[in-house]
Amino acid sequence: MSSAGFDRIKFVLVEALHRHTQSLLHKSLVSETRIDLPHICYSHISDIIEKRRWETFCAQLEAAVILVVREFYANVVEHENGVAFGRGKRVPFDSHTINRFYGTPNLENDEYTQYSNGEVDLEEVISLLGNLRTT
Repeated sequence: MSSAGFDRIKFVLVEALHRHTQSLLHKSLVSETRIDLPHICYSHISDIIEKRRWETFCAQLEAAVILVVREFYANVVEHENGVAFGRGKRVPFDSHTINRFYGTPNLENDEYTQYSNGEVDLEEVISLLGNLRTT
């Protein structure tokens, strides 16, 4: 793909624009939804949500701007140490930033960390989320 019409505000590389137009535009996005459990029937789950301070995480999300989400996934492959580029801004997507956004605590030794022996394969996460090849 040539660089004609390439918008550096939206895409970090011409390859990201190509991923966006050739792959991501044709994929359906699965929107996240709120978790709404009747407290009477599922009090044990509600207790876990409160204990872990996940109320904001489980609340209704604002509508996503699909075009921006697709641009993020097109650019995330070219990340540098867990920071992607989008709309002219650096967009960190590490666990600390996500936890800060949702108001959840940073758990340094959570179940996933124990399962993965403390090693998070960021390339694998990106590949699974975007169903993209990163190598």
